[in-house]
Amino acid sequence: GECNNYQWSDYACVSTATATPTPTAPPSAQCQNIKAYSPTWELLTATQLSALTTGSQVNFCAAGSASSGSFDKAKFTINGAVQTETTTVRPSSTDYCQSYVIPTGTTAFNVTAQIHHITLGWR
Repeated sequence: GECNNYQWSDYACVSTATATPTPTAPPSAQCQNIKAYSPTWELLTATQLSALTTGSQVNFCAAGSASSGSFDKAKFTINGAVQTETTTVRPSSTDYCQSYVIPTGTTAFNVTAQIHHITLGWR
């Protein structure tokens, strides 16, 4: 499964979170959400996202939860392009993050993520 989509169209940020059924068989793990952060790890508001321009850097971060075990990496797909697996962790968190520089002419984003559990695999 994938984490919920994080869509950003014409620089208007909308989280399209949907409920994910919790697996009944232990152990369980799931990707929970995707958030956007500045290069200095401050959570970006919709207003701040709308102010980003070509060449701006943003960190997309995915959080996961597990009944046991832990996560060791994540992979993101941004506007249909699969990014390299990342082991970058947001400071003081367990979120895995992908740094992204806004390319010329890009005004809409669709970001999905999967987070990797050490024993259960991709979630």
